[in-house]
Amino acid sequence: MVTFRSPHLIRARERIRINGKPISETLFANHFFTVYNKLKKECPEDMPPYFKFLTLLSFHVFLQESVDVAIVEVGIGGEYDVTNVVRHPVVCGISTLDIDHTSVLGSTLPEIAWHKAGILKRNSPAIVSPLCPEALQVVIERASECEVGFTPR
Repeated sequence: MVTFRSPHLIRARERIRINGKPISETLFANHFFTVYNKLKKECPEDMPPYFKFLTLLSFHVFLQESVDVAIVEVGIGGEYDVTNVVRHPVVCGISTLDIDHTSVLGSTLPEIAWHKAGILKRNSPAIVSPLCPEALQVVIERASECEVGFTPR
C-alpha cells in the first residue's frame, strides 16, 4: 500500500509512503530524476509547479512499484485538483471541512463542500464524515448528479 499526502513535515519524500514508511531516499531520487528528465525532454518550457510535479511523481511510483492499493489525498479542494484524475477509485472519502484556501474554494462551507464533492465518481462508493447540514446538502446533491450512494451520518 502506498499513500500520497501533503504537506510534508521535513522532507518531500514523506509525502509518498510505502507500507507506512516514507519512500527511501534511493527510490525517491531514482523516480524523481526519471520523471524530471522525461518532462525536461518532452516539455522543457512547461514544467509543472511543485505540487503537480510531486503528484505526477507519486503516480509514477505507484505504477513502477506495482502497488496493490494507493491512497491519494487531494491537495486543495477536489473538483479541480491535480490529484483528481483517478477515473475509477475503489472508494472516495470526504473528511471534515473547514474554512481554508478561500481564494480558491470559496468562503463558505457549502462552497468548499462543492469543491470537495468533485472527487466523487460514478460507481464508486463514498465515505463522508459528519458535516454541517448546509455542506452535507451540497454533497448529497453532487453525489446524486453522479449516482453515488452513501448514507450520511
